[in-house]
Order: sequence, then structure tokens, then C-alpha cells
Amino acid sequence: MLKTLSFHGNNINLTQTTYPKDVFLHQKQLVMLDISKNDNSYSGSDYPDKTPMGLTSLQTLIVDGLLNATFGEGCASLTKLTHLNLSGRKGYCGIRHLSNNAFTNLPSLRLLNISSCRLNIIDRSTFSPLKSISILDVSDNEYLGFDRLGESFYGLRHSSIRVLNASHIVPTFATGITLKAKHVQYLNGTGIKHMDFASDRIELIETEVLSVLSSLETINRFTFGTYLLGFDRMVTLTELHAANQYGSNVLPITDFPYPNKGIKFPKRIDDTNNISQHTGHLSSMNNITLNNSETNFISEDVKRNIYWYSFFKLMDPQQKGYTYLKNVLDFHIKIPMPPTLTYINVSNSRLAYEIPQIDLYHNKVKTLDFSKNLLTKWHGPVSPIDRLEFLDLSQNFCNFMSSHFLSKAYALRQLNISHNYLALSLQNDTIGKLFQNVTNLLVLNIAYNLAGILPFSLFKHQHRLEYLDLSWNLITSWTVQISHMKNLSYLDMSNNRFVDLPITLRSQIDEIMKNRNGDFHLKISGNLFKCDCSSLDYFQWMLKKDVLVEDINTTQCQMDDGTYVSLKNLEDIVLNLQLRCHTILPIIGGSVAGMVVFFTILIAGIIYRYRWKLRYMYYSTRRRYRGYQRLTGEEDNFTYDAFVSYADEDRDFVVQDMRNVLERIHGVRLCIHHRDFMVGEAITANILNAIQSSRKTIVILSPSFLKSSWCDYEVHMAKLESIHTGRDVLCVVWGEKERKKKKPARCRARAKNTIPAPAVEVPV
Repeated sequence: MLKTLSFHGNNINLTQTTYPKDVFLHQKQLVMLDISKNDNSYSGSDYPDKTPMGLTSLQTLIVDGLLNATFGEGCASLTKLTHLNLSGRKGYCGIRHLSNNAFTNLPSLRLLNISSCRLNIIDRSTFSPLKSISILDVSDNEYLGFDRLGESFYGLRHSSIRVLNASHIVPTFATGITLKAKHVQYLNGTGIKHMDFASDRIELIETEVLSVLSSLETINRFTFGTYLLGFDRMVTLTELHAANQYGSNVLPITDFPYPNKGIKFPKRIDDTNNISQHTGHLSSMNNITLNNSETNFISEDVKRNIYWYSFFKLMDPQQKGYTYLKNVLDFHIKIPMPPTLTYINVSNSRLAYEIPQIDLYHNKVKTLDFSKNLLTKWHGPVSPIDRLEFLDLSQNFCNFMSSHFLSKAYALRQLNISHNYLALSLQNDTIGKLFQNVTNLLVLNIAYNLAGILPFSLFKHQHRLEYLDLSWNLITSWTVQISHMKNLSYLDMSNNRFVDLPITLRSQIDEIMKNRNGDFHLKISGNLFKCDCSSLDYFQWMLKKDVLVEDINTTQCQMDDGTYVSLKNLEDIVLNLQLRCHTILPIIGGSVAGMVVFFTILIAGIIYRYRWKLRYMYYSTRRRYRGYQRLTGEEDNFTYDAFVSYADEDRDFVVQDMRNVLERIHGVRLCIHHRDFMVGEAITANILNAIQSSRKTIVILSPSFLKSSWCDYEVHMAKLESIHTGRDVLCVVWGEKERKKKKPARCRARAKNTIPAPAVEVPV
């Protein structure tokens, strides 16, 4: 049997001629009938009264809305009709006036849609027959208005209405719209659960309204205003939809008139304990009465916030109240919340202020969406939000996020802070304080934040993270730790400034996948990758079976000639690079080896050429820090008058003859290495110490001296000492074996006032 029948869009006018009384006589099983978008004549005639005969099972009727829109006695046979759609969205609707007898013969209706019908009058008892009505849609009737709609609610007093869609029932550019108690008075006690006021531009709400609507569970699209602070009276409210509305440029409480406006406040209060002496009457704060009738239902805590805010705004208007207040007091806003509220959406409402410390009373919120506003600084903390699971603060032009802003969001699962300017806050978080308390986070989106550097410990507390989005930033290298995120399966680092896939990132992903099955999804498109031999390593890594590159068709790399190729055929690219790089690598290796040999020889030659100078500089510096130092500027401040450089074969001459004559007779202080060198010190260091601690160096030049390498070393060190200090250091004594007794040596170094001759021949 036929159950669904549609004549939609056939231009069949709704008259008794086109729909004779027996047309549906045999359709007793028909459940749904659509005859909409047929009659756009908007004639004044009623619906064909005899046509419904036989439609005893009909449950849904979709029909054009005629001008009179009256369903006559013949429609009384539609005893099972529960859904009636007259909307102009589906077909044609020209209803201007709904009379009291419009639905008299349709008492079983549960859903009535009269949206987009150009309605401007609904009689007071139009809905009275609809005792079972559950859903009523009167939206997009902009000339209806709240006054006439409110009167029509008289017929719903004893109904079971649960959902009311009254969006856009005022002109698009209407101003000063106020929701009054008389508009909803007849809904009191109906148990209505959901109301939609989208595009109604409500700016004020009278005191009693929210008490009348205390049974609401969801409410949609109120313009953001101060009355939101009184929603704690709506004890059954579970969802608040206030998105896509015009917001204020300051905190909502600034709209309240501050009390005692005539008081002259000081320009500055340095001590908050002295505030009472400037205001005089603040001890009676509980008795404050605000003039605006909208605020009579506001709790006393909220009134205090309003007062203090206005107080400081009056003192310092240039600070816009809040900024000054935040600097002077440990100020935070207290907002009572409906005890059952779990969902709040205030996105795209042009809220333009900073987020201070906020206390949300009776808070069970799980979803909070404040995206697409102008919340430029997030101070916080907002508490308690220990049940919050989803938080969206994207697209807020925020440039500061406090380290304790999320300190109370223990249960947070998804966090979206993309499309902001948080680069500096992220970069300065070197110890991971921003996200240290959101340890249950599963999804984190930080895209579009101009971040260039991410500190190593930024995400160190996110062990359960599964999805991390870092796309559309300015990241050039991988500096952050993610290897502890054992559940991470999706990483988006697309549209950054990577020129390769860093080994630090690859090793961390390998660590994550070490003991886990499944794929790791990696998105890297929009970076500046190269297709050369340096790319071969990470291209081969990308071919691993557990790495799945997202959008690989749009991921490109740049060839040596400047052209871009897609990584769609990554295996072919890897094969070509392997073939090319295996030929080039030996050449590169040989070139590198040749360069190493060349520079090694060059450096060795330089070291050999300047070996004595380098030795002198080394031991001189070493002595400066380890040995005793000469006092500059005083010629007599030497430990020895002369250091004697001699071969071991000439030892007797030096130790016996020379020492007896010069030390015992003439009092000359000699440094003789057999006697005066420091035990345990390197001989090279002892030599340099002796030369620098002696006014002269006497060289006993003999055939044995010329054969000794140590004697040669002592002469070179003495020469360098003479060059670097400008002193005449060397005194050379020529010596030979004594064949017969000769006179004593003619070279006697005067200890105090004579300089020995450059060279003297003495018998040895």
C-alpha cells in the first residue's frame, strides 16, 4: 500500500476543483503527503474541505500556506495528523493572519511549522486547540514581533510545548529589543525546554523573564549582555548558545550604572585597606540597589564585582577600569552558573577584553567555545573548570597566555588555541608550565601562532596526547620533545619552514612507534624540502610501513634546477636519488679526504716553522698561571742574576770552578739546573722558568754543548725571551779542553753593575 506521496512543485492550485473530495478516498495507508510549492496565488480561499476524506492514517502533511490558512471541518478526519508544515522554506506561504479557528479541527498536532510566512498577526487563542503541541516554529516572520507573539502564547498555557523557534521575528536592523516578562508570561508552567532567539537582537531582559523560563535546558543565540550573569536561576539549563552576535568592547558589567555617582573619589589608591575611608558607605555593600531593572536578579557577589569595576573606571577612565583594577587589586570576577549547564558557545560575538581571574559558581561545564572574538590576553585562572573537556579559544588575536591560565583545567581533553599570536608565550615556556596541569589532553591545536622555536620541555606533561597540530607557523628546526607521547598518532607540521625532516624528529617518532602497532600520520606539505642527496635519508625513512604521509599528492620538494615535484611517486624519487648519489658520493668522499690531507700538511708545516715560538708562548703562558712571576718595572727583581746553560760534560767546570768564583767570591746568584730545577716539574717548564727568572743566560759553548738537544732548546728559549722582552739576555762563553794550566777565565759576570762581553774564550 502507498505510504508516501509527493506532488511537490507541480503548480497545482489548492482548490476543490483540483483536489476533489474522493481523490484520496482509497489511500487509507498513506502516512506522508507533500503538496507544497504548488499554489503561490495566496488566494483568500480556505483549504479544500472535503479533500482529506480517506486519509485516516496521514501523519505528516506538507502544504503551501494560503492567505486565510483555515482548516475546515472536513479536516477533522485527520485524527492521526501530528506534523503540519506550512513553511515558506519548503514551498509557498503567504499567511498574514492566523485566526482563532485556524487549527480547531487539528487537535492532534505535535509539530507546527509556520516559518517564513510573512506573519504579522496571530490571534490570542489560535494555538488553544493544540494541547499536544510539542514543537512550534514561527521563525523568519520579521514583522511579527515579540508583542504579538507573546499574546499568541495565551493559547499554549495548557499545552505540552517543549521547543519554540522564534528566531528572526524582528526586522534585521532593529534596535533596542527588550524581552519582557509579558512576552513569556503564558509559558510559565508549560515545561518548555528549548528556545531559539537567533537574530532577534535582544539587548535587555526584564527581571522576571529568566525565572519564568527556569525550565529551559537549551537557549540559542542571545546577544551577549549583562543578563547572562543571572542564568543561575535557570536551574535546568544545560546548553547556552550565544554565538554569532554582536558583542561589547569592554567587560559586560561596565554597562551597569555605578552607584553613588556623586562621590568624589581620589585619583589613586595605593593601599587597598584604605578603600573604605574613601567611599564611606562600602560597609553596607549588601544594600546596593542598581537602577537598571535588568539587574535586580543579580546575586550580591556579582553586584560587588559591578561596583568595584565601576568604581575604578570612574577613578581612571583612561585605564578602562579593568586594567587599573587588575593592577591595584587581586581582582577576579565571580559568575554564578546554572547547576546543570554543560555547554556554552559564545563564539563570533566580538567580545573585546582580557580574561581576568574568573570564578564560575556551580560549574559543570564540559564544552566552552569562545572562538572568533577579541580576547587578547588570557590571565586567569578560570575556576573551577575541573569538568571542562573541550575549550576553543581560537581566532582571538591573543598575544599573551599566563602560565596559570589552564591551571584548573584538569579534565581538559581538547584544546584549540590556533589563529592567535602566542609565539612569545610559547617560546618563553622553557619548563612546560603552560600545559603542566592539562595532563589528560588528547588533542592540541597550536596552528597559526607565528611560532618559530618550541622549547624542549613545552609538552613534557602531555603523555596522553594523540593529535598535535603545529601547522602554519615559522618553525625551521625540531627542538621540542614528543618521544614520551606514546599515544601520539597524528602530527601536523605542514606549512612551516622546514628544509628537511630533522633526524631529531624522526628518532622521536621511531621511539613512539617502537612498541606500538598501527600507523603514524604525518602531514608535512607546504614546507621547503629539497630533492637532493641530503634528502635521501629522510625520504627513505618516510617509506617505512608505519609512517603515513598525509596529503602526499600536494607535498612537494625542490629539485636542483629549481623545479618542484610531488612526492606522490616517492619510491621513484628515492631510486633516482640513490642512483645519482652513489656516483657522486665517492667523488665527494675523495674531495673531502684530499682537503683533509692538504690542510693537515699545511698546519703541520706552520707548526714546524714556528715551533720554537709556539713552545715559548705555550710555556710562558703556562708559567704565568702555574709558576712565580717577575715583577715588571723593577730591574733588580730577578730570582737569579744568571742562568747557566751547559752540557753535562761541562758540569765540573760549572759546579766547581764557575760557582766558586762567581757565587762565593763575587756574590752572583746562579741558576744551575743540577741544583736549582724544581723536582717533579717538566724539564721544559723548568728551563723557561729559569730563563725568565734570571737577568742573564750564560751559555757555556763547547763541542759537547753543540751536540746536546736540551742545550739547543735552552738557547732558543733565551733568544725568544730576548725578542719578547727587549732585554739583552744571552752571554756566550767559548770553552775548550784545558791542555795546560792557563789563567782564570777573563769573562766574569758582574752581579750588579757590569754586563759580560758577548763572547769570552776560557779553558775548560
